[in-house]
Amino acid sequence: MTAPPTMSPDNPNEFDHPPNSSTKTMLFLLALAAIVGFVPWWVMRQAALGHGRRAPEIVAEGWMNGDAPTQGALAGKVVLLNVWASW
Repeated sequence: MTAPPTMSPDNPNEFDHPPNSSTKTMLFLLALAAIVGFVPWWVMRQAALGHGRRAPEIVAEGWMNGDAPTQGALAGKVVLLNVWASW
């Protein structure tokens, strides 16, 4: 709850408004933006898979288009995994 405004002693036609929650809201939003910017950077930095690292072997129950590809066949290529389930 905020305090009611008081009359200014220097200018009786104006009121001095006490600080409101807009400053707190701005600081909260600034902190939230910093966290939202920092967390993805930190996760990517901590991730096991990064630039120059070898991807783990793909293990699946079955393949739609033939046999499973080998690690050598996928080297240097972009691999898109379409994973889904019907529950």
